[in-house]
Amino acid sequence: EVEISVSMKQLVYHVNDYDLWLQDSPESKKINGILSLLGRKIFADVMMERVRNNAPLISETDHFYLKGLEQSKQKYFFERLKNARVINNRLVIVASRHLSELSQYVRDIDPPPEHWKDVEYIDMMNFEYGTHALRSYNPDFDVSEIAGRNGGGGHPRAAGYPMNISVL
Repeated sequence: EVEISVSMKQLVYHVNDYDLWLQDSPESKKINGILSLLGRKIFADVMMERVRNNAPLISETDHFYLKGLEQSKQKYFFERLKNARVINNRLVIVASRHLSELSQYVRDIDPPPEHWKDVEYIDMMNFEYGTHALRSYNPDFDVSEIAGRNGGGGHPRAAGYPMNISVL
């Protein structure tokens, strides 16, 4: 039987908490921010070193950089929404980064603009990867049905599909 350290259990908990959209702990978002800043390889190396040494998963230096990342995201979200358009029952946003957090940012706008009154879902078009990332704006609206009709898939609240752009 292999014994798993408390640090490793904490790391696994926070990664799953963020990745599965549970987000029960604010630390999970911070650890995901560190991943975003470092990239997968360096993040894995740094976290494994911290686990081996029973060091805190989030260092004081990390907190400094995470503040900068959060300010950068807020500016990015604001800029993305300046060009957002409502088309029928969807809010279309062109974006290539921080899609889940951007959709949460949109849902947290209270009160929402009047012209969003019929919006049931958010369609984040990512031209860099050629995808549509869909997030339900209305909790009763199933975006996986839209994704499925367009060759994609997902969950009722979060789904996606490839863009079908033909170049002449």
